[in-house]
Amino acid sequence: MRLGIATVFAFAVLDLLAGEDIQSKIDAAFTSGGGVVRIAPGLHVSPALRLKTGVTLHLEKGAILRAETNLCAYALNEGHAFILAESADRVAIEGEGVIDGGGELFPADSLDFRQQPRLVWFRDCRDVCIEGVTLRNGRRWLCYLARCNGVLVRKVKIRSLHQRKGDGFDIESKNVLIEDCDIETQDDAIVLKAHSMDYAVENVTVRNCRLASNCNLIKVGTETLGTIRNVVVEDCVCRRASTTFAHDRREWVEFKGCGIPNGPYALAGIGLAVLDGGRLENMTVRRIALNDSCLVPVFVRLARRNGRKLPGDSFLRNVVIEDVTGTALSSTGCSITGLEDMRPSDITLRNVNLEMRNGDVVPVDPLPELPQKGLYVGMWRSAMPAYGFYLRHADNVKFENVFVHELQPGRRNAFRADDCKDVVLTGGNLKR
Repeated sequence: MRLGIATVFAFAVLDLLAGEDIQSKIDAAFTSGGGVVRIAPGLHVSPALRLKTGVTLHLEKGAILRAETNLCAYALNEGHAFILAESADRVAIEGEGVIDGGGELFPADSLDFRQQPRLVWFRDCRDVCIEGVTLRNGRRWLCYLARCNGVLVRKVKIRSLHQRKGDGFDIESKNVLIEDCDIETQDDAIVLKAHSMDYAVENVTVRNCRLASNCNLIKVGTETLGTIRNVVVEDCVCRRASTTFAHDRREWVEFKGCGIPNGPYALAGIGLAVLDGGRLENMTVRRIALNDSCLVPVFVRLARRNGRKLPGDSFLRNVVIEDVTGTALSSTGCSITGLEDMRPSDITLRNVNLEMRNGDVVPVDPLPELPQKGLYVGMWRSAMPAYGFYLRHADNVKFENVFVHELQPGRRNAFRADDCKDVVLTGGNLKR
């Protein structure tokens, strides 16, 4: 896998003095052929910034770069992001300082997220590097990597605890390495998306990260109109978030009868959903310690959201989930499901060891098809017909050395497959 690392040939090092305009320093470095804009310790409040080719934004330890709260201050970036790099090469954000979106200044869940800026957005860039910094208190997604080629993210800390739509990393690029990061979010921690039918998100590796979320920990979707392929997520440790969600999901009708505990918790540990006519293939998720971080350890779904029919084949195939441990916090159960004419295929679960809750729940049986839904663990408003793994409309699924240990005894079996072809169970303790 090619990795583009933002090597900035610094012709100038520009130190920011108190009260100086940061954008003017970025522009001066760009005009001189590239350089480093260094943010000194202290609080610096700024309107939106636009990074440019050859420029590194370096935040010294103790530096806090805070976004202005007035949306008018985002006019430079058309309201899209606090820090935006667009069609730029060899751009970087580095150092031991903090980039703060000010999300804690608004009541939880009070923002119309579609009108809110992302914190950091790299769009159509080459050779991007983000290293060492802390991204926190976003009003929307904290770091969006869109249609970039060559991205290195290392030792970044993300804390997005105040607003509902504060994803950690939204990945929609090629040749990406994200490693040694510490992420805690209200929304998804790590999520791959594909907004365009004409763009392939590919060659992505996420490794050695610590994850906590009140939504999903490792996720594909929501937007999946295009292709996502050749993805590896490995050696990650998950835990519960330090704060609970703004709303108590136990009161949501979608989760009635699913055995939902007190928060905080993630919805799915590993959630792979292709819903918009797109394609997911060649993805490996391995050596993941979910611990007791999520309601459901594994959720896989291929469907046709909103009845959308797009040209070409939509598929979810060639997925390996291996060396995964964890304890489910709900009685919902894991699932791999599709539709009669859209069937996940060639999926292998290997060396998986889970503690799952059976409990005194009565699932809806048969579950409704819900062909136009498919994103959330609680969408059926019911626990699965099996407390371990439930499969429907899925082909060539292999369970190798998969163990499910029953917590809270109940009447459901550990495993069930409806309208599936070539399901193989070897080793482990699952039985047909």
